[in-house]
Amino acid sequence: MHFNVDGNKPTQRLLAAIAYKNGVTQTELAE
Repeated sequence: MHFNVDGNKPTQRLLAAIAYKNGVTQTELAE
């Protein structure tokens, strides 16, 4: 199954993954 997320902004998901690696919470990213 292919998940095409056009409205979910892949960039934001990437940033969230990178932030998670760096130990940054998504809440801090939202600020």
